[in-house]
Amino acid sequence: MAEPARGRPACAGAGLVVLDVIYGGRDPHFLAGGSCANVMSILSHLGWDSYPVARLGSDPEGRRVLEDMRLWGVHTEFVETEAALATPRIIERVGRGAHQFRLVCEHGKRLPRRRPYTLRAAGEALGRMPAAGVFYFDRADRGALEMARRMKERGAAVFFEPHKRSGGRTFSECMRAADVVKSCGVSAGDPRVPLEVQTLGGDGVRYRARGMRSWARLGSFPARVVDAAGSGDWMSAGLIHRMFGSSSQIPGRRGVESALRFGSALAAANCGFVGARGMMYSVPRGKIAETAGRIMSGQ
Repeated sequence: MAEPARGRPACAGAGLVVLDVIYGGRDPHFLAGGSCANVMSILSHLGWDSYPVARLGSDPEGRRVLEDMRLWGVHTEFVETEAALATPRIIERVGRGAHQFRLVCEHGKRLPRRRPYTLRAAGEALGRMPAAGVFYFDRADRGALEMARRMKERGAAVFFEPHKRSGGRTFSECMRAADVVKSCGVSAGDPRVPLEVQTLGGDGVRYRARGMRSWARLGSFPARVVDAAGSGDWMSAGLIHRMFGSSSQIPGRRGVESALRFGSALAAANCGFVGARGMMYSVPRGKIAETAGRIMSGQ
């Protein structure tokens, strides 16, 4: 099992890991997708050790997902492959400024969906998991919640990015376990959450830290929009990178706003490329932060 390299921050993550089948040209592209896979891959590209926790099928689609994540240095030893499962996938069509997501094939058949890690498997993974300063998850299930709680006991910061409010008990417990809740309009509704971030698309972002009576708001950066898909994942990775790269403690207001600006700049930059992580395939490793810096300085 790979251990985090000395001096490199590490993040473990659980949630949506799928095969993105992207139609945006003559031939389709087959890439690892889903918020968890994207955030783990982006962090690895930014110099982190990242460890996604997921279940895939031992089918050609699963192999494509693993190959793409490994291309970016993601550690995949906690991605289980099972013969009885079909790898989840999403069909995406990009063109004329629109990005369409389809969960059914062209024949109307429902595509395979994500299967969460079981509590037992989560416990086994925790026993082998290297030290990590951050735990990221994007789905409210019992396995992810158990990992979040245990990682928090070990001193990790917990970053929860729900894609919707489920209303159930598990969802509420995930909210309470989180140090950071980041979403697109899914409010935690609990002032005890240490830091809550809401993205507002072209209107920027707002945040509320514990002790703040009202939301603070930051504007967005201008972007040349070819494809806005994945912007939220770049924002999340940018926040984690800037806030927790050297400490698992949430920084003060100045540090939070610096991280929000960095994440927003990454999101704006990626809008100029096709695909949720299109920038990674076009901008050399080590140049991503420079690209964001130029956007932040108005260049």
